[in-house]
Order: sequence, then structure tokens, then C-alpha cells
Amino acid sequence: MDFVVFMAALIVWGVVWVQLYRMYRKRAWGWVMSQLVSGTLGTAAGFFVVVLALGVGLIEARQTGETSDVSTPAAVEAVAEDTAPDPVPASPPAASKTFGFDDKRYLERLKQTLKKAEHTSQIEAEPVKRGEVNDSRSIMLSPLVGISLSLDKHSGQINAITVVGTGDGTHASGFEIILLTSVALSAAVPGASVGEVMKKLPLLLEDKPVQFGNIRLSAHKMGTLGTWFYAEPV
Repeated sequence: MDFVVFMAALIVWGVVWVQLYRMYRKRAWGWVMSQLVSGTLGTAAGFFVVVLALGVGLIEARQTGETSDVSTPAAVEAVAEDTAPDPVPASPPAASKTFGFDDKRYLERLKQTLKKAEHTSQIEAEPVKRGEVNDSRSIMLSPLVGISLSLDKHSGQINAITVVGTGDGTHASGFEIILLTSVALSAAVPGASVGEVMKKLPLLLEDKPVQFGNIRLSAHKMGTLGTWFYAEPV
């Protein structure tokens, strides 16, 4: 859940930053001032997501001095007793399940799927951001729809995809979110057309996950933060 909240804050920061930057540039603000104001407000929005998650109990703040295990390590006991501890075999980290392709291949699939859907949306892909557990990459399909890719730290392949749609209350924005979300999810599911994925969106919005082969799709409504759609290998 901590990772989900982190991705939420990252996406909200990116969306707010892009939208405000465009707005301020249209008002003839300078590049530096537009970047400064939009970046600051984007950071504040991301921080608000974290505070909101803490408030509703999605994540818990670790208290100072709190420990998860109070048992004495074998090495400490051995030093106290002046004996050598038995060596503990190192276990390799468990490999995470992936989609079988990386972010570059997903971008290619995304462009191909947009072309098949006859949509002229301009893709804006941010550089890969390095993380402690997983790397990530953000993609903007439109001002209403953004994609966040979680990349396996070792192989670079995608292990989770999050699509966020935030409408403005109009039917046009709702249709665009449905179409582009179907495109983004279809690009993650080999062999599934945009139409096939679109037919399953009502089930996803009813909190009923759908599976295409070894890829599971799900959704969650986040109130003012829009509707979040997820794709993950199983």
C-alpha cells in the first residue's frame, strides 16, 4: 500500500505540474516563474495525497524508536557468549512477475494501439526515475489521462501499470477517458483489442477484476483524484 500511495503522489504531482505549467505559459509568464510555481504547487498536491493517505489509514507513520523485531541477533549473542554463530545462507531476492517487455516496448505498443484506434493523441513520456525498490516512468496521453509504469529494478521490464483518468464533468471528457484508458490497458495485454478491453470497463468500475490470460485488470475510484485502473501480471 505504501508503494501505491507513492505512485499516487507521483502521478498527481506530474498532472498538476503539467497542467499549471501550460496554463501559466499561456498567460505569458516567464519559463522560470512557470516552472517554479507549477512545480511548487505540484509538490504540494503530492504531499496532500500522502497526508490524505495517512489521515484515512491507508499507510501508517512509523514512530520514533519503534522496532519490528526486538529479538537479539545471533551475532550479538555469540559475541556476548564468546562463540561463533552459525553462518546464515544468503537468499537471493525473489524475482517479481513482469509483463515480459520494458517501457520502450510498451511505448511502441501504445503508439500502434492509438493508430489502430484512429486517435491523434500526442504521447508525452517522462524519463525513467530511479527508485530504491522499483524504477518508474510517467506517460501523459492527454490532459485527462496519465500512465505510470513500475519497472523491475533488475530486468527493467514492467511489473505494474497504473492508468489515471480525471474528467472535468463533461460527457466529452468521460468518453476520452474511457477510450484512452482502453488504449492504455489494451497495449498492456497482448492479443486484446481496444474494443474488448472497453467492454470490460463497466465490470472494472463495479470493483470486479477481469483477467486476460496472465494479465489482471482492476479499477478503483479515488474521489477527487479520479478513477485509477491497474494492470498487473499474475
